Amino acid sequence: SKLRHEVRQSATFRIDNASYIHLKNLKIDGAQNGVLIVGQQAHHNQVEKCDIVNGQRRVLIAKGAHDNLITRNNLHMVLLSRYRPMAWYDAWRLDHTRVGEENYPYIVAQHYYEAYKHEIGVDTSAPQDDTGVFLLAAGGNNDISHNEIHDTLAGVFGDAIGDVRIHDNYFHHISGTSVGRGHGQENDNGYVYGNNFINVHIALRYNPNSEQEARENLWFYDNLVYNPLGLGVGIYPTMENDYDTSQTRLFFYHNTIVGVGNDDLDRISENNEIVFVNNLYYRSRLSFWASPFAHIDYNWFGTLNRIDQVETRFGKNNIEADGSIPFTPGAFDDDRAPFVVNADSSARGAGLDLSEPFTIDGVNYEALPGVPSGYSHDMGIISR
Repeated sequence: SKLRHEVRQSATFRIDNASYIHLKNLKIDGAQNGVLIVGQQAHHNQVEKCDIVNGQRRVLIAKGAHDNLITRNNLHMVLLSRYRPMAWYDAWRLDHTRVGEENYPYIVAQHYYEAYKHEIGVDTSAPQDDTGVFLLAAGGNNDISHNEIHDTLAGVFGDAIGDVRIHDNYFHHISGTSVGRGHGQENDNGYVYGNNFINVHIALRYNPNSEQEARENLWFYDNLVYNPLGLGVGIYPTMENDYDTSQTRLFFYHNTIVGVGNDDLDRISENNEIVFVNNLYYRSRLSFWASPFAHIDYNWFGTLNRIDQVETRFGKNNIEADGSIPFTPGAFDDDRAPFVVNADSSARGAGLDLSEPFTIDGVNYEALPGVPSGYSHDMGIISR
């Protein structure tokens, strides 16, 4: 099977059913797996402050490994071209007299995606691809945090990845998916929060790919997505009617999405329960498929290219502020301060208080994770 084949492959450090091992301040270059953590007895291991470069997967967590911490690492590729991976989707729309260069850098970025996805790997849900951290049939409570992950095909990806927290990472110059989640195990909980996604092809993709019924919860909140040239995709759930995802719940809240080419929610199954609330979209393009179980309300949309197919689900508390500028972001240096909304913005205090039980479209929900008690419920990322 794919899993048995995968865990036989080489690694610089293979932690096989071992626990409480701490790898720190190491440089690993060119290994097929920089660190492989495998087995149900592989738990409470830590990979910290390592520079892991090239190879196929910088870190692979597999076969029931649980409660491991991957933190404060530099996980990346070093490529031969002077052109880097980056957001490239919809590059044909750019006004190149404004950009000051031709299509070639975006063609190279797309080539990285095509080559690694289709020639080196199988697809972005397969462990053969180039990935910063890959989880494959992992156990629960793995934590991937405070890493810089860049110049890769994929950032953090996995299938059947168990309960996981992916937070406070800095993803940039990624030609594929920054955070991707395939088909989960029953009652999995995924938390993706506090991340910065800068100049990436796709920030988040949720893509169940099994005929088994999915029963998962995914919370995606307090994330910043910023693509300076208006390319790429912020949120891309792919849940069509081929698979039963009726028991899966997705919560998207308090995210700030700036300059993405197309957030494509068109491929959502009609029986999916989705809560999309307290988000801020600016200079971005958005489309929805009108799932009867989607709740799209209390969001701020400024200078939005389009919102379509949402007449029945587009809540009355959304703010369409075309022409309004909520902030003036400068050059990004991993500092969120320029993306906190201005004091006079209509996004201030206009959201729903998610730190307490709330009701949206007549449906009652418990308080959502990660929102401080008494928070002023501004739309967009949470002020810290």
